[in-house]
Amino acid sequence: MATRITEKFEFKTDIIVSYDGHEQRIKLRQEPRHYLTFDYTSMNEYQSQWLRALLRYRQDSIVYVPMWHNICHINQFAPSGSKALYIDPKYMFSLRYCDTIVFFNEDNVKQYNDNHLINYIDSNGLIGLKNGLYSDKNVIQDPFIPLLRCIVQPVDNMAFAFSNGAEVSVNFEDILYRPNLNFPTSYMFDKIEDNEFNNIHNLPRYYNGVEVLQESPCWVDDGSITMAVEKNSTKLDNDTGKFLYDLKGIYAVDKNSLEFNLLNRESISNFIRFFHRMSGRLTTFYTPSWINDITLFDDIVQGKNFIYTDFDLVSRYYGKTNIKKALVLFMKDGSSIILDILGFSSEEVNGRKLGKIFLSNSIQNNIYKKDVAMISFFNLCRFDDDVLQIDYETTEVATTRVVLKEVLL
Repeated sequence: MATRITEKFEFKTDIIVSYDGHEQRIKLRQEPRHYLTFDYTSMNEYQSQWLRALLRYRQDSIVYVPMWHNICHINQFAPSGSKALYIDPKYMFSLRYCDTIVFFNEDNVKQYNDNHLINYIDSNGLIGLKNGLYSDKNVIQDPFIPLLRCIVQPVDNMAFAFSNGAEVSVNFEDILYRPNLNFPTSYMFDKIEDNEFNNIHNLPRYYNGVEVLQESPCWVDDGSITMAVEKNSTKLDNDTGKFLYDLKGIYAVDKNSLEFNLLNRESISNFIRFFHRMSGRLTTFYTPSWINDITLFDDIVQGKNFIYTDFDLVSRYYGKTNIKKALVLFMKDGSSIILDILGFSSEEVNGRKLGKIFLSNSIQNNIYKKDVAMISFFNLCRFDDDVLQIDYETTEVATTRVVLKEVLL
């Protein structure tokens, strides 16, 4: 049986960075490589021998792999002989590249049964089968699993606990077979499904014409969110004398590593969709830093085009840069407000030196300090890796960690 499941998508992007830090990016792989990793544990002779045989499979031989993490449930009773199945639309994304499904009638079956070829899929969740069902299918008792055409990747180790007990991680690679089933385009990579775990801070879908990553990370433990700063400089050192820094540019970009808990099937599908729309490292998007970057000194008054902050050195560290930043104010009522930054300065107010942040536009309404939960930078970013790895805890819950790199406008 499979005890742990990992799914990976891998694009390929070539990036050329100019002297001043601006980037040119080109997409080298139109469709990402798709990998599945299953941790298998055998508990008897048959399972152990099957695993060893699987590892010896010819490299060019195709095997149908059950998408264990994409179990689908029908939402209407289907009688024996029926060629139609109805599913909840949230499962549609799981069927995007599959032309075969399998039903399991009980937990202790030793081989697949009820394999069915898909004839068509429509936008209402109707799956047409080429042959009729062999038995009645009930809503709760009879889930099915999509099958994906893959090849077995080479494996260099298998651990034996005893003569018949073995553990091994088997890697499968999607051969990128794409059946012609007229799969509804609305359920591919452009679809955004609303659910209780997506966009809990009501961020806009787009900002300045650029898409926004609306999913918020989770603080699971210490280090769930980490940050690095990349400076545009090169150290010149002759090893025996003085050293100098070649300052190519005055910018310093943030690189935030974030861990996301995807708590239902819609959230998992949406994150995969978003990564595909970005094509890995190719496309930029806006996202908050999700940390407390700015602390308000006082209320923000309507009609003003600046705010005061307790940190009086904002101009020293953020003023001398050519990176245009914005702020996102997370309000205690669950809403959010985005403000464009024009520049940074400092000012003495009632004998106290404060940081001063100038805004591109005047404040439309009073914003009271007591109503603000947190203020983060709202950065223009891209993924810093062409690989997205999803680790499944259950069929409905998964985690992923990504690194987001700030880019210059």
